[in-house]
Amino acid sequence: MARLDRRFRLAIAAFALLVVVVAGVGLSTSAASFSTYNSGWDGSTGLQDVAADAGADVVVATTPARYNTTDASAAFVVAPETSYSQSEIRTIRSYVAEGGTLVVAGDFSRPANELLRGLGTESQLDGRLLRDEQHYYRSPNLTVATNVRNQSVTTNVSQLTLNYGTAIEPGNATVLASSSNFSYLDTNTNGEIDAAESLGSRAVVTRESVGNGTVVVVSDPSLFINAMVERPDNRQFVQNLVADEERVLVDASQQQTVPPLAAALLAIEESPLLTGFVGLIGVGGLGLLLRHGGIEWVRKRVREDDPDDRIPVDALAQSVAASNPEWDADDVREVIKEVINTDR
Repeated sequence: MARLDRRFRLAIAAFALLVVVVAGVGLSTSAASFSTYNSGWDGSTGLQDVAADAGADVVVATTPARYNTTDASAAFVVAPETSYSQSEIRTIRSYVAEGGTLVVAGDFSRPANELLRGLGTESQLDGRLLRDEQHYYRSPNLTVATNVRNQSVTTNVSQLTLNYGTAIEPGNATVLASSSNFSYLDTNTNGEIDAAESLGSRAVVTRESVGNGTVVVVSDPSLFINAMVERPDNRQFVQNLVADEERVLVDASQQQTVPPLAAALLAIEESPLLTGFVGLIGVGGLGLLLRHGGIEWVRKRVREDDPDDRIPVDALAQSVAASNPEWDADDVREVIKEVINTDR
């Protein structure tokens, strides 16, 4: 009976831990398209993964003020949903003018073009759907840009696949990639070329100098989503953008769907005052726990010498790691082991 009671308590403890983990996952992830917290097919966690694999330290920013404090040599603005203020645009323009590289990826929304105008770039997003009925992936709306200029950022890139992208009006900017001569802008969105529409190559990636820095414009933010980054040469293009960068900033400040827990953690990280306050609370809480024998109380209630009675650490670790691909499974397992102390 006592053995059954111990197993029941362990099961309750395991369930409680799982509830906390699941709640944390729900509060720290997002299902919104292009979100830096969405690991699904339409999220952009892949961008962070590619940068990290290239050896860069990745910083997610919820405020443009981070451009001044992160010492990042490259920054990404992907599908901004809301407009930057004039003050925020000045901050970003200063970052570029002082030597930073800024990648702006947008399509049909105003905020990306407003940012480009504020930066003083020649390049502007057209805003009409680019289609190609000769060179495409799955449908003409998923245009494959086959004209790629040989530059460092396009090394080993022979094509780029878009997903409902637009074109760029390049002005005097350098065109790095463009669609085939069979592409057209579907002005009336009827899915076919009309008399008022014309075939021709259109720019989809441009680069130009702003002060001492560089602005790269991409005519489709979908190129950076998790599903599309795996299309031929898309990943290579992203790798080239972050090559040799020690620190990369991913600007999530104009995303309306930053998860609550992620927003709170980033707010703490971005504010020295909050960081100190939370640290003080943590130290105080640990002191109270030690003073009242709280750690030993927890250990006594979850520790068992019988392997059959142990909380399934491996299963919990695998579940948590599966929900958070960016976390290392071994690190997750060690954290859980420390919490429940199963190996004692």
